[in-house]
Amino acid sequence: MDPTLDEYGLWTVIEEVTSASGFEIGEDCKGHLEAYLIIPANNRLRDDLNNLIEQEGGPRATLKPLLQSEWGKRWQRELVLLELHVAVRAASEILRTEAQLNTLRYVGQMMSLARQEGVTVLHEWSFYSAHKALCPMWPFC
Repeated sequence: MDPTLDEYGLWTVIEEVTSASGFEIGEDCKGHLEAYLIIPANNRLRDDLNNLIEQEGGPRATLKPLLQSEWGKRWQRELVLLELHVAVRAASEILRTEAQLNTLRYVGQMMSLARQEGVTVLHEWSFYSAHKALCPMWPFC
């Protein structure tokens, strides 16, 4: 997988857990994981992060009293940038951690289903079976 498409490390999680558990990912399954899990999840993570930043009561609202002071008026731009930077980093870590944990759940379900069938290679059918059993689950479905 192209590393630039996996900005939140979800593909890395998939590879590590399958390898550590003695499973392989079949070619048909790789395409499904990338197209229907990794890329949409990265897009949803980005969108949800932007929504968190902009929502009422978010970082900009908590700065309002400070920004209205004389000191705040003088340093307004720098304060806003600093607060947004801190909020974005914190929100990004929370969302990434939740996405990685849900990726583990998803792949764990796939491996459990494959194990029941006595196979160690994940294929398209295990992807769809896990999808059916787990969805809706943020950020995939």
